[in-house]
Amino acid sequence: MGLFSALKKKKDTVLQLPEQSSTGFIQPMTSSLIEVKLGEKLIVNEGWCAVIVVKDKPTDVFSAGEYELTLPMIPKTTRALKLDKSRVVKKKGKQEVVFKNSFKCDLYFVNMRPQTDQPWMTGNIIKGNKKFGRYPIALSGVCTYESTSAGDTVRLFLLEWAKIGTGKAQERLNEYICEFATSALEWSRENNPEVLNDKARVAEIIAPSVTKNLEKYGIKISDFVVEKVDFGRAVAALLEQEKRDAQKEDKAEIDAEAIVKNIDFEDVKEPVTIDVSGGKAEKETKAPKNSLDLTRLEPEPKVQAIEDELEPIDFTKLSDAELLQKQIRLKKKHKEPRQPIALDTEIKTPKINKEPEEKLGENEKKCPNCGKIHDKNDQICDCGCILE
Repeated sequence: MGLFSALKKKKDTVLQLPEQSSTGFIQPMTSSLIEVKLGEKLIVNEGWCAVIVVKDKPTDVFSAGEYELTLPMIPKTTRALKLDKSRVVKKKGKQEVVFKNSFKCDLYFVNMRPQTDQPWMTGNIIKGNKKFGRYPIALSGVCTYESTSAGDTVRLFLLEWAKIGTGKAQERLNEYICEFATSALEWSRENNPEVLNDKARVAEIIAPSVTKNLEKYGIKISDFVVEKVDFGRAVAALLEQEKRDAQKEDKAEIDAEAIVKNIDFEDVKEPVTIDVSGGKAEKETKAPKNSLDLTRLEPEPKVQAIEDELEPIDFTKLSDAELLQKQIRLKKKHKEPRQPIALDTEIKTPKINKEPEEKLGENEKKCPNCGKIHDKNDQICDCGCILE
C-alpha cells in the first residue's frame, strides 16, 4: 500500500502535455484549474513552450526542457500570488507561521513550430471605379504563422476568453487574419480591378497590415499568398475580354516577327514572264520553304499576241494568268467608247450622167415623162401624159 501511494505521488508531481495532445497550436493542461505543488516537475516537449496563467493573466513561461517548480523558478507567479509571504494559522490552539506550498493556475502549452497552409478569406467588399463602376470583390488564400512569444500569444486569446479550449485558438486566429485582411482591402487605395486581379500585388497590399496587427501578440505571419480573386460577373467578363485581346496582340506581333525572320531575300528570283500566246515561261522560280509566296506580287504579264475578240474563246484551255489577262483586256475595252466597224465592201450607188438640157423655143414645151417636145397648144402627149 505504501509503494502504491509513493508511485501515485511521484506520478502526480510531473506536469507534462499528454501525448494525444501533441498537435495543434495551443493546448491546455486540463479543462479546469490545476493545483501545483511547489517542488513538482514540469516537462516541456521539444518545439513547445509552457505558460502559467494566474487570474487570467500569463505569468511565467518555460521553453523546452525539465524544470522543478520552486519559488525562484516562478518569480512572476510568486509575486502575483504572494507565495513568499508567510501567514499565521492556529493549530490545536497554537499559532504557527506557515508559507504556501501550492497554488492554483491554468497551464497552457504553445506550439512554437510554424503552422503552414492555414486558410483565410475575406467577405464581399464593395469597391468603386470610374471605368468599372461599383463591384464586389472577395479574396481567399493560405498563409503560415508561428508564435515568437508564447506569453503574448496566450494573452491575445485571454482578452476574449477566460479559458482557451483545445483547437479553439487556432480557429480564432484564422478568423483574426480574415478580419485584418478584409479591413486592409477596404481601406486600400487600389480601386482598379486590373490591379486587384494581380494576386502578387494584392498580397503585398494585405500582408503588411495583417502582420502589423498580430506581431504585438507574438505572432509572425509569413508566406501570405492570395490564391483566388472573385469579382462580380460583369467585371470578371470585362477582365477576361481584355486578357484575350492582349494575348491576341502579343501573338500577332510574334507571328509577324517570325515571318520576317524566315524570309531569305538572297534566294528570291525575278518573277515569271507569261506568254499569253501559249509559249513556255522564260524563267522559272521555286520559292524556298517556309517563306512568303512572292508570286502574288509579280507584275502584269506582257502580252505578246492579241487574239481576235470576235472569235469564240475556250476559257477552259487558258491558264490562270492568261484568264486574268483576258479579263483585264475586256474590262479596258468596255470602258473605251465603242468604235464603228469598218467593212471591207462599201455600198456603191450608180452614177447618172446628166446631159445638158435642150433650150426650148417660146412656142414649145417638153413632156416631163418622155421628154418629147410639143407645140405650145398641145394638151396631151403620145405617152398619155397631160402637158401643162
